[in-house]
Formats: sequence, structure tokens, C-alpha cells
Amino acid sequence: MVDCMYFPGEEAGYFEFLSVDKIMRYAVHTHNISLGNIADFFNMPVYILGIHPQNVEFGEHLSAPVKNAADRIIAGINQGVQL
Repeated sequence: MVDCMYFPGEEAGYFEFLSVDKIMRYAVHTHNISLGNIADFFNMPVYILGIHPQNVEFGEHLSAPVKNAADRIIAGINQGVQL
């Protein structure tokens, strides 16, 4: 799963690959259900690729730092690099 995720002290575009067990189980204003609760529907380990946003204002487009991170992630996946 991929989602916007706030990482305190990090710059926009920072990303981390986390086990859903490391994420607090709470709902935030952009989700009606937490990712931890969604993971309970799967019968296997669930991991989340969280990317720190530049802006979460309504109507904002993908920022350049986040787009650059996404491009690096895609290139890494295509090359078989583990995140």
C-alpha cells in the first residue's frame, strides 16, 4: 500500500517502507478508517510505503519533491532494488 504519511522533521519526498504494525491505529481526517484497520482484512503481512508530503491542502497537485521521490521509487522497483 502507498499513502501520504507525515514523518516529523523530514523534508517533502522523504519515504519509508514500514510494516503496518509500526503505524498507529487511528483514523485521520483524510481516511475514514486507519491503514492498520484495513490491513486486518488481508490474510498476510501488509507493508506501507509512506511518502512525506509537501502540502496537504485541498486541491493541491503533486509537488516536485514528492514526484521526484516517486520517480526514484519506481526506478528502484524496476531495477529490483529492495526499499
